[in-house]
Amino acid sequence: MIRPLLPREWGTARALLQEANLPLEGLEAARLFLLEEEGHPLGLVGYEGYPPFALLRSLVVAKKFRGRGLGLRLLRFAINEVKSRGFKEAYALSQTISELLVREGFAEVPRQMAPPPLLASQEFQGACPASARLFRMVFEDKT
Repeated sequence: MIRPLLPREWGTARALLQEANLPLEGLEAARLFLLEEEGHPLGLVGYEGYPPFALLRSLVVAKKFRGRGLGLRLLRFAINEVKSRGFKEAYALSQTISELLVREGFAEVPRQMAPPPLLASQEFQGACPASARLFRMVFEDKT
């Protein structure tokens, strides 16, 4: 089950991110979701909203549960979540899941093409390394 992270579970989120060496800076600006099974945390994903843009972040699967497709499940959940919330574009910075992002419909773009609100976020201001690549997905307007 993937559900919103509860305030009392911030320690769990931090532990998952630290285990994967992912940044904690700016985490309070993110809406986070926990993947759990029988009460055990398996993974996490989130996004920061800068309407009409969403910045996906903090996609992580606990080490002992990797290789089971849970990262893909979390990514698809995050994409559906931001689409359902009316965001027009989703962005992601990554050093590790580039192939997964492309497979799911993201295209790599130069970092300097990020919208100004994203460039001002903590992710872009140093939380995520400058070597992280930027990926963008534009959602079709169904109107």
